[in-house]
Amino acid sequence: KSRTCTTNLQNEVWGVLKHSFSKTSSDNKVYGVNLGGWMVLEPWVTPSLFYQFLGKGENEVAMDSYSFCQALGPAEGNRQLKRHW
Repeated sequence: KSRTCTTNLQNEVWGVLKHSFSKTSSDNKVYGVNLGGWMVLEPWVTPSLFYQFLGKGENEVAMDSYSFCQALGPAEGNRQLKRHW
């Protein structure tokens, strides 16, 4: 069910974006910021933070900010994330 919700949301967002940009001329520029790896913790963007989980069990591995702090504990997770930010 959550996959369907995600797909519906993606389709809805894409529809709005497609409609918005179809009315603009080709010389209009769109500016944005990618926060991946800085404010959004992603192992494939910042792998160095996740090397410490290599060889650990499934319940001891982090894949995002929540599981990062869950695996390391709040104090250590917060310390490492503050240093990263």
